[in-house]
Formats: sequence, structure tokens, C-alpha cells
Amino acid sequence: MAEKNKTIKDGKVNKIKPELEIYRSAYRLAKEMQKIRSKMPRSVKHDLGQQAFSSCLNVLREIAKARRNSDEKKIQALLNIEIEAELMWTWLRLLWEFNAIKESEHLLLSEILDDVTTQAKAWRKWAMMN
Repeated sequence: MAEKNKTIKDGKVNKIKPELEIYRSAYRLAKEMQKIRSKMPRSVKHDLGQQAFSSCLNVLREIAKARRNSDEKKIQALLNIEIEAELMWTWLRLLWEFNAIKESEHLLLSEILDDVTTQAKAWRKWAMMN
């Protein structure tokens, strides 16, 4: 079995290098969301729970775009992260209000999401000044 932080591609083991703190936070958010989603009631797991998890994946995708692009495309990708985070706040609030997640789970996900949002805003501010 492959160690954590490694992936197998074409029979070769490649290390995953999440250099950016925002990537690590977003990856953690996706993992926690999926873990919590697996325990959700069926009535919300496949719609609202899936929406929330998809938002996590979209944030990871936009981080990859921001890392690979420069100037306007980088700034747009970072803005997209902030927009996706706003949607996630709504998904999390609804999941909590529908009793699909516990208060402790809501707080954990909110804390991680706040970290991702703060980092995206700081990165965008930096990118706009450079």
C-alpha cells in the first residue's frame, strides 16, 4: 500500500507536494466534508451534501489554476475561490439547519473554510499589487 502523500502513476510512485498552505487547507476541507457527508441522512447526502463537496473540489481546481496562471487569470481564479466559499457558507448553514451535520462538524468545516477564504483574499491582494 502506498504511503500518504504519495500517488502511483504508470507504476511509479510520485510524491504529492502541496507547497501552498491554502492547498493543504482546501484539501483538508474536502476530506472532512466527504467524511461528514458519508454519515449524512440519505435525504440530503446526494443533493445538498454533494453540492457542498463539489464546492470543495471546485476550490481545489481554482487553486491549481491560480498556481499555473499569471496576472488577470490568477486574480480571476482567486476571486472564484472566494465566490465558491460564499456558496459553501450557505451549504454549511443549510446542512446544519436541516440537522444533516452536527454543530461540532459545522464549526470544524467553518473554521477550515474561513482559513481558506482568508488565504485566498490575501493571495489575491498580493497578486493585484504585483
